[in-house]
Amino acid sequence: MCPDGNKPDNNPRYVMKRVNNIFEVLYDCPIKASVMEYESNLVIVLVEEFRSKAITQKELSEVLGVSQPRVSDLLQGKLSKFSVEMLMEFAMKMGFKFERSLDLSGEENTLSLNIIKTSK
Repeated sequence: MCPDGNKPDNNPRYVMKRVNNIFEVLYDCPIKASVMEYESNLVIVLVEEFRSKAITQKELSEVLGVSQPRVSDLLQGKLSKFSVEMLMEFAMKMGFKFERSLDLSGEENTLSLNIIKTSK
């Protein structure tokens, strides 16, 4: 139901669009939407890893080589304060590695980048 009590498909004011990436709704540019999705996924991995450890933000700041306020920004999901490169560096410092695969065999070329937890 919509705020006015109508169903979306019975009310022309509401247009529903199915999307694969929530950032497609927020950004007109599909490239920006993809980058934001990737950054948010990286932050989710980093935050989950931090929460699984019994360490403080100060200790994490030492591991990452940044100040505690920067760690706080990360844990609050403030994506605009971090580049993809910085998030990838943080992931590597926390014991992750990246594996890529490239498939040029189909009509669409596909590049996949997977983040994998190492035993570090």
